[in-house]
Amino acid sequence: MVLDFLILIFIIIGAGYGLMVGGVKQIFSILSIIAGFLSATILTRPVAEMFKVKGGFPQVVIFLILFVLGCAVVIYIGKMIRKILHLMLLGMIDRLLGLLIGLVKGYIGAFIISLLFLVFKPELFHQSKLAPYLLNSVKIILGEIIK
Repeated sequence: MVLDFLILIFIIIGAGYGLMVGGVKQIFSILSIIAGFLSATILTRPVAEMFKVKGGFPQVVIFLILFVLGCAVVIYIGKMIRKILHLMLLGMIDRLLGLLIGLVKGYIGAFIISLLFLVFKPELFHQSKLAPYLLNSVKIILGEIIK
């Protein structure tokens, strides 16, 4: 019963959040982390050499600054694309895409919570009506993807 409540909460919050922020923002938030990490990884050494920094804490600071800058650039691009979509009256499509992405993220969160209950509180997992279906559906989805 407790786990069923948590599963529903995760999925509802994921869907609601996705509907509110839209798909473009969610996609670009994920892309920003990837871009931030890649830009920081690629540019830390050249920037450190340019400023004659050798290892240690200053190099970590350079990495973090580059990471934040990389994230900020991609987030800014996402905001511009989102504004253009809304100006073109495609805001509803953005929100529906956000709903779909939010459902997937909520589903993944619910799946992780279910696994944690299965490992650490199996008695509560076995009382759940939704968790077994959730785990089976993930097996089916992964089976189709791996084929």
